Amino acid sequence: MAADKESADAMSDNTALGNGMAPCKSELLCFLQHKAKIIAFDHLVKLCTDFYNREEILAARTVIDGLVSKRLTKRQGAEAQKCTVEDILKAILDPHNKMPTFYAVELGRLPPVSTDHCDVSMILNELQALRSEVRHLAHLREEVDNLKEELHVLRNSQAQKSLDEWPRLPCNGIDCLAVVDCPATVVNNSDLAAAAQPYAAHARRLKGTGIATQATRSRKPPIIGKSSKFDKGMSVATRRSVDVFVSRWNPHTTESEISECVGVILDGKYAQDTKCKRLKAKYEHLYASFFVSVSVPSDCMREVIDLLMNGESWPAGILVKRYFRKKNGDE
Repeated sequence: MAADKESADAMSDNTALGNGMAPCKSELLCFLQHKAKIIAFDHLVKLCTDFYNREEILAARTVIDGLVSKRLTKRQGAEAQKCTVEDILKAILDPHNKMPTFYAVELGRLPPVSTDHCDVSMILNELQALRSEVRHLAHLREEVDNLKEELHVLRNSQAQKSLDEWPRLPCNGIDCLAVVDCPATVVNNSDLAAAAQPYAAHARRLKGTGIATQATRSRKPPIIGKSSKFDKGMSVATRRSVDVFVSRWNPHTTESEISECVGVILDGKYAQDTKCKRLKAKYEHLYASFFVSVSVPSDCMREVIDLLMNGESWPAGILVKRYFRKKNGDE
């Protein structure tokens, strides 16, 4: 009933315009009429069969029946819709049949066409426009590079001008960064101090422009005496603490056993003071963790660290890491 009503509306529109060649409303026939020139027959039939429902196909057949001399065959069976679309398309392609111009009102009822059947001319136009935009961007990139070079030259010229305008500081055998022509004029310390203050600000400005100033001299490490032939004037004995974190011990391990283990590792070579504290483990029923602090003479600290951080010194499976205290001194 719905198909007959739609076909009747289409025929009434057709009749209202005065003759049979007036434009006729039908989305399916409009799609077939315009795409039959660019899409293969079988592909077009499959596309319409999958997209349109049975009522729309029957309505289109009713419209074609009113335009051709011989009515289309009523198809039956599983492929009735496909055969009906083939008959409609054959009637449209038949040069002996005079067809009106079909138009669509509901654009959503026009099947989407894949990229295999795109308008090549439109794609070429879009490609040409894209190429022109790429050329324009390349031209803009060249302009940006030229501006960067000009800016770099301008910065260097301003920095050189700033150096030329900086006053020369008189000195006499003194290493001064701002001196180019050093006249043999003796100045007092107050003059040098007054001249150093504005130069420090000038050096900061030069650093901001990217010009490197004279590098500061590296400090030499302090010298520590090692001779043992002096009986008097001995140095003060200092001690350092080596802190380690040990974990994966048996849960029943005690702090005294850890202290004995540290004593065995150091083998009594150093006069040490060992402190051990049990830490709260995440799974206390599986393993135990301890904090160990060993106080040794400062000159033996390196050897003690090498012994404590050696995997061969501890029992198999024990995890050992350096323990670093917080800077504020909190535990």
